Amino acid sequence: MTGHAGREAVLAGCHAIVLAAGGASRFGGGKLLARLDDTPLVCRAVRAAFAAPVESVRVVIGADAEQVREAVLAAQTGDALRVVLEPLPSRPRQAAPPAEEATEEKAEG
Repeated sequence: MTGHAGREAVLAGCHAIVLAAGGASRFGGGKLLARLDDTPLVCRAVRAAFAAPVESVRVVIGADAEQVREAVLAAQTGDALRVVLEPLPSRPRQAAPPAEEATEEKAEG
């Protein structure tokens, strides 16, 4: 099997997953589409995944799904890319408390 970018070595059964479903609330939103050297960050992650000797790359999208999907599909080369829509939770997930707080709470209880 020929790998990406003309490489011959592909690890059989090895696939890459790019997790690109987050809303980037701490970043202020839109991190996946933010540009570095005129390239969306999500596209840089997909290119890095394709640089690995994998059979395929799957991109899991959620927040800003349509824009992220369009950016990924416009930048991808090859037919080993799949974009998967991950439904967003109905309410935001709560971050775990810092380890210090968790330890203190446990010690008091």
